[in-house]
Amino acid sequence: MTGLRITTARNGEPTAILGTRHLHSRVSPREEAARFVIRQIDRSCRLVLVIGPGLGHSFAALRELLPEARLFGLSLSSELAQAQHWRPDRGWDPGSDEPLRVFLTRELSDLDSSSVLVLEWPPVVAAFPKVAESVRAEVSAHLRRGHASLVTRGASGRRWLRNQIFNFRHGAPAAFRRSGSGISAAVLIGSGPSAERIIPGLGVLRDRLEFWVTGSALDAVVRLGLRPDVVVVTDAAVYAGEHLRPAISGLLRDAPVAAPLSATRAVAGCERLVVLSEGDVVEEELFTRAGLSAPLIPPHGTVSATAAALIRTTGDLPIVCVGVDFAWRSGRSHARPHLSEIYRRTTAHRCSPEETQVYALARGQEPLCGEWTSSPSLLAYSEWFHSVGRLRFAPIHSLSTSPAAASLPAIGLDHLASLEPRYQRISCAPSPLLPEAERTRIARQTLCSLIRTSRTARPPDRPRDLETACPSFASLAVKLALPQLLRWYRDDHDQRDRWAGIQAIVEQELTDLLRETG
Repeated sequence: MTGLRITTARNGEPTAILGTRHLHSRVSPREEAARFVIRQIDRSCRLVLVIGPGLGHSFAALRELLPEARLFGLSLSSELAQAQHWRPDRGWDPGSDEPLRVFLTRELSDLDSSSVLVLEWPPVVAAFPKVAESVRAEVSAHLRRGHASLVTRGASGRRWLRNQIFNFRHGAPAAFRRSGSGISAAVLIGSGPSAERIIPGLGVLRDRLEFWVTGSALDAVVRLGLRPDVVVVTDAAVYAGEHLRPAISGLLRDAPVAAPLSATRAVAGCERLVVLSEGDVVEEELFTRAGLSAPLIPPHGTVSATAAALIRTTGDLPIVCVGVDFAWRSGRSHARPHLSEIYRRTTAHRCSPEETQVYALARGQEPLCGEWTSSPSLLAYSEWFHSVGRLRFAPIHSLSTSPAAASLPAIGLDHLASLEPRYQRISCAPSPLLPEAERTRIARQTLCSLIRTSRTARPPDRPRDLETACPSFASLAVKLALPQLLRWYRDDHDQRDRWAGIQAIVEQELTDLLRETG
């Protein structure tokens, strides 16, 4: 950087000038920062993230006003970051060894996203507008994903817990291995609308490709004449079991189904269930007590990312995405046939025809290009998949025509056909299976252990330390008592009573499930 000068203000504090632009006050930088911060402050925040902090004078004011909060600084200049007078608890700058998205993923948990204050120091942001725009976009996308994940865990946690116990008790586990004839790529087929046009062209390459199909795309894939090598399911809802009918009672009963224990209970009816670990506290207890292991695939919010991560654990073969659109086309969200369309057709009536229902859903979409539209949630998943996923799952390509998938390297059918078939095909073998009575006993032992954990958990001295001081209880509380947990996390008053209330809710939920497992 040229033109940056670190000088001394009239009160003796350091200040900075970039060219002719003053980045802090020439008289009293810290007092200037304090006036700015006090207008923006929210005392319920547990984390403050400052974009473009300059020399960090705002951190001094924040430490006085929010002594319990963690302070993060995202510098827009490496030179300014090195010259910081006041430093945050965690910092990042453009010269860091890791990308910003990696830093945010490591440092900001889902719970942090519920109580974060984002500040921008105006003079520095104005001096580095392009860098600031990029940083702002990364922070916004990360916080949207964290908030969505937290809401999902809170809304679905009770069902996930019950599914975990049920599927552990009744599933027939299997394991992947690679052997046999050579293939050139793994094709990941999602349920996006573009899949209808692309799948028929893949049939002639069947002997050279391996098909990994998401559960919601299974009906469309079967109808278009392809047989999946693996079906991947993560959804916990009851309707997700309907997607799996061909793999449970149809012609695909011997097709491997890969799923976490928290997925729909229908996976327990599959002949070959490859269980994934999401790093959950309940899974860890069950697997440890049963002496089992499973590939670790942290939840990504979208089944396509889980499938891509699982493919990558089996080898370095290219991944080619089909129907991973993150968008609607001409008012349709999925390749046909799909359960959502069947449901609308059966519930339609004279006063609410199917076309009206589709229009009501489509009118809230954001236009992308031509016939394509999308929603904020789909675009958030797309941003993650195409930024983090493009690096984590490489080599990865896309056959989709969706503009929301345009950042993945494109590949055509001719290019796909020319790839060398030098990778082994996936196969599936049964894993040692404990008797159901033994698995039930392990499930009950696990629940009893979790109940003891909930009873003995003590609140940390500072709410911000919850996830490091009480990781197991924090995970359970997010799933089973999220509203109460957030009130405790954000409010310094009546901590003891609120903590006891959270414990009581978690213990009651676990006790009810223990009774059901009997």
